[in-house]
Amino acid sequence: MESTKIIAFIAIIISIISTTLVVTKDSSSIHCTDLIPNALLIDCNLSGKNLTAKDLHGAILIGADLSNTILHNTNFSDANLIGANLRGVDLSKTMLNGANLRGANLYGANFNGADLRGIDLSNVNLAQVNFKGVNLSNEDLENIDFHFTNLEEANLSGANLKEVNLHGADLFHTNLSGASLGGADLYDTNLYRANLSGAVLSNANLYGAILNSANLHNADLTGADLRYADLSNATLTGVKGIPVGTKMP
Repeated sequence: MESTKIIAFIAIIISIISTTLVVTKDSSSIHCTDLIPNALLIDCNLSGKNLTAKDLHGAILIGADLSNTILHNTNFSDANLIGANLRGVDLSKTMLNGANLRGANLYGANFNGADLRGIDLSNVNLAQVNFKGVNLSNEDLENIDFHFTNLEEANLSGANLKEVNLHGADLFHTNLSGASLGGADLYDTNLYRANLSGAVLSNANLYGAILNSANLHNADLTGADLRYADLSNATLTGVKGIPVGTKMP
C-alpha cells in the first residue's frame, strides 16, 4: 500500500514538472517569451539571445551557452548556472543573488553593479572579469582567485577573503571594512582609498601594494609583508602588528 502511494506521489510530481517547466536542448525551439521562472534549460544554447529584464529566477541552466547573450537587468536570483558559458557577457545590474555559478566560464564578463550576495563562485574562471561596484558583502569567498580582477568600488565589507588571490587586482575605493584577509595575496594590488577599517590582514602578502590614502583604522596587520608597500596618507590609528622597520607615511 505504501509503495503504491509513493508511486502515485512521484507520478504527480512528474506531471507538475512537465507542465510548468520548459525542457529543451535546442535553442531553435525556444522563444524569449518561453523563458520563465524555474525553467529547466539544461545544456540549452541561448547564445546571442536578448534576455533583457527577463525573470529567470530559480531557472536551471546547467551547462547552458549564454555567450554573446544580452542579459541587462535579467533576474537570475537563485538560478543554477553550474558550468554555464558566460564568457564576455554583460551582466550589468543583473540580479544574481543566491545563484550557483560553480565551474562557470566568466572570462571577460562584466558584472558592473550586480547584486552577488549568496553567489557561489567556486572553481570559476574569473580572468579579466569586471566586478566594479558589485555587492559581495559578508560573502564566503575563501580561496577564490581574483588575480588581476577589477573590484573597484565593490562592497566586500565583512566578507571572508582568507587565502584569496588578489595579486594585481584593482581595489580602488573598495569597501573591505571588517573583512577577513588573513593569508591573502595582495601583491602589487591597488588599494588606493580602500576602506580596510577593522579588517584582518594577518600574514597577508602586501608586498608593493598601493595603500595610499587607505583607511586602516583598527586593522590587524600582524605578520603581514609590507615591503615596498605605499602607505602614504593612509589612516593608521589603532593599527595592530605593523612590522618593525616598515616605512611609515
